Amino acid sequence: MFTLRACCGSTLATALAFAPAAVAQEAPPRALATLEWQVAEGADGCLTRDLALRATSERVGRPLFARSGAALKVVGTARAKRGGGFRVTLDLSRIGGQHLGRRTLETDAEDCSALDEAVVLALVLMLDFVDQPSVNPHGGGQSAPKSTEIHIPPDAPGPTVAASRRTRRRRANGRL
Repeated sequence: MFTLRACCGSTLATALAFAPAAVAQEAPPRALATLEWQVAEGADGCLTRDLALRATSERVGRPLFARSGAALKVVGTARAKRGGGFRVTLDLSRIGGQHLGRRTLETDAEDCSALDEAVVLALVLMLDFVDQPSVNPHGGGQSAPKSTEIHIPPDAPGPTVAASRRTRRRRANGRL
């Protein structure tokens, strides 16, 4: 009986001794992209780069953007539309230059901040897609749809997202 305790105690001690090392070896999730942000003249009140970084990190519980060293780049541009309203364009590309897709969000609202939540969601979804195991941000694998435009009416209670053709087709076929 003493031998059994010594054996089990020794095994437990060994397991506990190596447990912190195993946890320490797990790397934190890496940031996927760098973020460049441009707010054109006349687009006052639009989301800033710092707020976009903070809001996306809070939404997913970790940083999505790095200062450097990432394989992808998102360029966000906010500008006023002719005739009123605002447009935010998000371009996703590989650091080497290959364009992966564009998302355009628009509103006729008088305040550009009406797009803030939709922009944050679009950024998270763009990078969530490339973070899937079947997609290699360095090349190959699936690619995101090339372009999506989303229009948010000024009187909308919150962000609305237009369904893609693929989503509408799935709904029509009863697969969604």
